[in-house]
Amino acid sequence: FILSNYTPKFKSDGGMARRFIQMNFNSKFIDTGKLSCPFDQRPVKNTLEFPMDKKLSQKFQQVENRDAFVRIIIHYAHLYYRDGLNIPAYIMDNSKETCEINDDFKTFFDEYFEVVDEWISRTDIANLWKTTMGGRPISVLSIKDGLAKIGKFPFDRSKRFDSGCGGFYGFRIRKEIEKEITD
Repeated sequence: FILSNYTPKFKSDGGMARRFIQMNFNSKFIDTGKLSCPFDQRPVKNTLEFPMDKKLSQKFQQVENRDAFVRIIIHYAHLYYRDGLNIPAYIMDNSKETCEINDDFKTFFDEYFEVVDEWISRTDIANLWKTTMGGRPISVLSIKDGLAKIGKFPFDRSKRFDSGCGGFYGFRIRKEIEKEITD
């Protein structure tokens, strides 16, 4: 469970992608005098500003308010038990986007490679990673795990390259990136 004013930073893996649900709470509760327009005159869907109720805790001390709130919770609990958890698509889209932002390897792959029918050496991938990630090394297992999340890119340890042996099939370094590296 994370509460944050900013996009959370975490190590994105398959488990996080399956379990992470991001809900953005964009509503603001502000003093009545500071609302952009009077509450009763606001456009219904175009604002997420609501007047702050400084007596809310006192209202929940009243039995009728407390009971009304409990009835709402019970109603939605029944819906949950009957239908399961139905997460709206926009919430799942936000969650997927945040997982992708936190997936260093996918970001690296999308920026520096293109999918083609060619072989690429693991050494070339590792060297580009180290160059672009501030000297941070990457293992063959991490490359394989990262590629497994993206697509099917078979590895052949017996494939020979000038830079060593072992390579992946199905992508290459983008030509413009390769040109920058060799210049």
